[in-house]
Amino acid sequence: MNRNGSALLSIVLAASLLAACNNGGEQVKVESKSETAATQQQATNVLAAHKGVNQAPVPLKMERIGPHDVHIEMTAQITDIEIDKGKIYKAWTFNGQAPGPLVVVNEGDTIHFTLKNMDPVIPHSMDFHAVHAAPSKDFIDVMPNKSGTFTYPANNPGVFMYHCGTKPVLQHIANGMHGVIIVKPKNGYPTDKEVDREYVLIQNEWYKYNDMNDFQNGVPSYVVFSAKALKPGDPNTNGDTFTLKEKPLLAKVGEKIRLFEG
Repeated sequence: MNRNGSALLSIVLAASLLAACNNGGEQVKVESKSETAATQQQATNVLAAHKGVNQAPVPLKMERIGPHDVHIEMTAQITDIEIDKGKIYKAWTFNGQAPGPLVVVNEGDTIHFTLKNMDPVIPHSMDFHAVHAAPSKDFIDVMPNKSGTFTYPANNPGVFMYHCGTKPVLQHIANGMHGVIIVKPKNGYPTDKEVDREYVLIQNEWYKYNDMNDFQNGVPSYVVFSAKALKPGDPNTNGDTFTLKEKPLLAKVGEKIRLFEG
C-alpha cells in the first residue's frame, strides 16, 4: 500500500502478533551447530524429494454445526508461489497459501480441526496459538498422505498466529507454514458501530529457499504484506510483493478502518 493511501486510514482497532514461535511463554530451543548441520542435510534431502511437486491450492473447508461447533479442514501441501515478478518459491503451505488462509471463529466455539497432509515426504502439524493449553497428543505430527483430527476450545478472544509445529519449527514457518486465526469476542468489539471497513494484513519474509543457515542468520530476500479476506470479495493475496502495489486497500476520507495485523 502506498504511504499516501495509508494516511487515509483511521485505525480504531489494531491487534498485533509476534512472529516468534513460542508456547506458554517458553522460548524455542536454539539448535547447536551439530543439530543445525543435521537439519541442513535434511533440508537438502527434502529439496530433491520436492522437485517437480506443485500441488494446486485447495479451498479452506469451514462449516459451523450448531451455535458453537466449527469444523475446519486444512491441507499441508507443496505449492509454487510467485513471490516477486518471475521469482517462484516452492513453498510449504496450508491450502496452497503462504501465509495460510484466514480462520475466524467466535469466543466459546469448539474447533473440530482436520489436517490432511498432502506433502509426499515429510510430516506436518498444526499449532494454534489461540489455544492456551499444554502440549498433548493433539499436537502430534501428521504423516505424509495421512489425516489427523483434533478438537480445540477457542476460549480466548484475540488475533493469533497459527503455524506448523513439526520440528524444526523454524524450517516449516520460514518456508511458508503460518497464518492467522481471529477469535472474535462473544459480545463483539466496543467499536463495532463505528467501523466502516475491516482489513487483515499479514507480514512474512522469504529467505534463500529451504536454507536453515539463512533462516537463522541471514537477511530476508523479500519482505511481504499479504491481505486476507474477511468476507467474499475482500482482497486475498498470496505472499507476493506486487499485488497490493497494483491493487491497494481502499478507504474513503473520514472512514474508520479496523485493521487486524499479523
